[in-house]
Amino acid sequence: MRLLFLLTLALFAHAVEVGQPAPSLAGVTWLKAGPVDPTRGITVVEFWATWCGPCRESIPHLTELSKQYQDRVKFAGLSDEDRAVVLPFIAAQGADMAYPVGVADEPTKTAWMGPRTSIPTAFAVGSDGKVAWIGHPMEGMDEALAQIAAGTWDIGKARASAERAAEGDKILGEIQARLSAGAIDEALALAREHVDGALSDSAAALNGIAWVIVDPAGKVRKQDLDLALKAAERANELTHGKDFNVLDTLARVHFTRGDAKRAVELQRKAVELAKGDAREMLQQALAEYEQAAQKSP
Repeated sequence: MRLLFLLTLALFAHAVEVGQPAPSLAGVTWLKAGPVDPTRGITVVEFWATWCGPCRESIPHLTELSKQYQDRVKFAGLSDEDRAVVLPFIAAQGADMAYPVGVADEPTKTAWMGPRTSIPTAFAVGSDGKVAWIGHPMEGMDEALAQIAAGTWDIGKARASAERAAEGDKILGEIQARLSAGAIDEALALAREHVDGALSDSAAALNGIAWVIVDPAGKVRKQDLDLALKAAERANELTHGKDFNVLDTLARVHFTRGDAKRAVELQRKAVELAKGDAREMLQQALAEYEQAAQKSP
């Protein structure tokens, strides 16, 4: 899943840019609450899907934010799936999905997402009706939203950040091309070159790079564990230690480096945060680490 997220992220191409007017949501069929008008007041519009693991992780977080900001910020979750798929999913989420949800038609999705393929993708729209921030809802949106709501958001810095993200997307595309061609060493060399630069603010990219290196089922023969540690630690910093996928990767890095006890600590946190099938898989890794930790001095 981490590798897939890394590869899809590399396909980003910006349609709506920071500073541009927010597109209309007239083509949305609202299934829960709504309608939401991003031209009237601060709004967060997130594109997601029922099959997307990271999207499911962000749902409770968006609900927390919607409660935190109450009437000051509107939230909308949009999928392009059939309503027959989305409706039972919404029902199953219950109180965890306590904000308006709808199905976007193709023109609406294209107006916002363009050729972007990575989800979840969130757009924070300011009180002036212009897009103020774009990114993963678990990566920097809390800080951005707080400033947008307080009226202290620096749009100039936001544009510069978006430009850096675009540069990072281009580099990720090059990394993807090398991975697809089987040139893993070349891909990691490129990642090493940019891990402190263009890629340094993308937790998804950093997590994907680290996992490529330490994946037990992977094909990396010469593991650069220093690069893996740097990337995973930065990803964990960006996600404030609250993303179980990132914690799982960081635990695997420490385990691969021979520190089973640290791996156990991190994996336990990952298990606590995960749900459903994801938790079961993380528990299997935890059992592996605990067994190794018992044998270590």
